[in-house]
Amino acid sequence: APTCTEDGYTTYTCACGDSYTDDEVPATGHAYDEGVVTEPTCTTDGYTTYTCACGDSYTDDEVPATGHSYGEGVVTAPTCTEDGYTTYTCACGDIYTDDEVPATGHDYEAVVTEPTCTEDGYTTYTCACGDSYTDNEVPATGHNYVDGFCACGAVDPETEETIEGSQGLEYELLADDTYEVTGIGTCTDTELVIPSKYNGKAVTSIGYEAFRNCSSLTSVVIGDGVTSIGEGAFYRCFSMTSVVIGDSVTSIGERAFRNCESLKSVVIPNSVTSIGESAFTVCTSLTSVVIGDSVTSIGEMAFSHCRSLTSVVIGDSVTSIGDYAFYESRISGSVTIPDGVTSIGNYAFYGCSLTSVVVPDSVTSIGNSAFNTCSSLTSITVDADNKYYKDVDGNLYSKGGKTLIQYAIGKTDTSFTIPDSVTSIEAYAFEKCSSLISVVIPDSVTSIGYYAFYCCDSLTSITVSVNNTAYQSIDGNLYTKDGKTLIQYA
Repeated sequence: APTCTEDGYTTYTCACGDSYTDDEVPATGHAYDEGVVTEPTCTTDGYTTYTCACGDSYTDDEVPATGHSYGEGVVTAPTCTEDGYTTYTCACGDIYTDDEVPATGHDYEAVVTEPTCTEDGYTTYTCACGDSYTDNEVPATGHNYVDGFCACGAVDPETEETIEGSQGLEYELLADDTYEVTGIGTCTDTELVIPSKYNGKAVTSIGYEAFRNCSSLTSVVIGDGVTSIGEGAFYRCFSMTSVVIGDSVTSIGERAFRNCESLKSVVIPNSVTSIGESAFTVCTSLTSVVIGDSVTSIGEMAFSHCRSLTSVVIGDSVTSIGDYAFYESRISGSVTIPDGVTSIGNYAFYGCSLTSVVVPDSVTSIGNSAFNTCSSLTSITVDADNKYYKDVDGNLYSKGGKTLIQYAIGKTDTSFTIPDSVTSIEAYAFEKCSSLISVVIPDSVTSIGYYAFYCCDSLTSITVSVNNTAYQSIDGNLYTKDGKTLIQYA
């Protein structure tokens, strides 16, 4: 039979072997199908392939390559040390970067640590990114003894044996043959001096509520040799404006200076290792605190309700900041949590005037509402090496991004879309955020803590993804999915 390219014919053959051909039929020619279209891509032309049943084929109908279509691009903002850029991605997978923006460089905020008699002063410069350095060292001032005492509490060794301190105080001889001050006794001094010796023996402690309600005291100097300030030792000494804590003190007991409402500043020396619960609670005139480098724990409510407190320097040895430690104080500016701190207690900085917080990689636990209602807070920065927490756009999340712990409520943004990675929003996470007008909740969120949007006075719209299985929005308000529970009225 004929093929596409060969004629057909009939072969006649005799039994003797003779043969001939005849009855030729012309070749049929190719019969090509309708063709298979290969679409053009960004870099290759398109075309149509036509194929005959015999296997022969050819291409035609070429269409030029489309070229890349990169879209609007994804912006990576510059950081202090890295340039910013925009990444453009084509649907085919091709990528390029452009529109570079130079690194911003560090913007350091300075915190001055004044020199003491025995320690050099310096300035700590801290950038919001967490980078810091110290400079501008100022030599220690050295002791300046007046009447045998330095303002820091140190006793002039040349006159130590003759200094008796305030007269008429009550003492108790302890089992270790040292004295404890137990009360005001007949002393009428308003400027109290606790001596380092009494009757030739060391004075090592100030006892339980020894000077409670001594409202006439205006100042206290605690001499070297005293190692502990007992529970409630100066509780409710309303007129006390200054206290000098000697370099030998290692512990400050619970309520030691509670309700000393005229006390203006405190320097806790490097000898102190612990500050007890409520030690300085309701010291409403206290404006600054320097916590020495040997303190390892700041007790529960240690500086709570110190409503004039604007500056605090936390020593490098602190490992735990207790519940309510600075609750409703007015600490302002930036606070850098020292490396080594592992836990920040519940409500630790609640209601402070902080603008930024830097959390180191050592922190493993941040308590409930630790930074809530900090109305000026615009940035929470977490060290990238922290295994438990991270920051995204200045807000605090669990490391995996599944829990939104704290929105920085001092931001001026009027809208916020919760990231798709989030499955839970902690209680009070947005409490008292006055700028937000609208919040968008994705379908991934399955748990919203109580009062998450409490007192967000400008909030007029909460929008929940229609695919969310736990919640819904109706007229901009937040409901459970079945509509039976109104969770938040905008």
